[in-house]
Amino acid sequence: MSSSNRDFRRTTATVIYRVLLLFALFASCESTDAPLVLYESPHGLVALKAARVDFAEESEEAAAAWAHFAAGEDYLDEGRCGAAAESYLQAAARRPSPAVWLNAGVALLCDGEYEKAGEVLAKGLEISATRADVQAALLGNLGQAHQRLGRLDSALVSYQDAVALHRQSGFAAGEAQALGDLGAAYFMQGDLGQALSFLKQARDGHRRIGDHLGLARDLDRIGT
Repeated sequence: MSSSNRDFRRTTATVIYRVLLLFALFASCESTDAPLVLYESPHGLVALKAARVDFAEESEEAAAAWAHFAAGEDYLDEGRCGAAAESYLQAAARRPSPAVWLNAGVALLCDGEYEKAGEVLAKGLEISATRADVQAALLGNLGQAHQRLGRLDSALVSYQDAVALHRQSGFAAGEAQALGDLGAAYFMQGDLGQALSFLKQARDGHRRIGDHLGLARDLDRIGT
């Protein structure tokens, strides 16, 4: 084998290794280092999103993806929801992941683009099987999209699934959030008994974990 062929094969193997390494680093950050946080928009939207995380940048493409993700985080912090959604979607076009789809969905909900938010969150659900908490967050936010579009039956199913997954993963804050949303959806449907039951569960959950803002929302919904 000629020296040039050996060099070509070595270079090709190195490129493949770096791509696989980048994917592994990306998956590792996605599954381990991206905790969920509660986001509240200036307009009163309360939803779970993935926290801002510094990712390894092993290629120009990955660097561009995370630059868009970081820009989305900045825009969302500033309440510029439309710009945030655009940046997250640009990141997703380069490096689709449950966390990126989750945050894109939150930005679209914040921007009032409920139909598109539902589509984006559904894409995240297609690839979120490795993390129950992220899957639950996607479901809970999808429930919010359904609720705002008047699809209360679909919203109830999404919220119920979110509660079950948050409970399974031991994420008490997510469970309390989903219980509150579930109660609010039952209230909109006119089932006051179910609404009160779930809102009280949300209240108790927020009280246990010391989330005073969540507790205040529950008490306001209950009317006490």
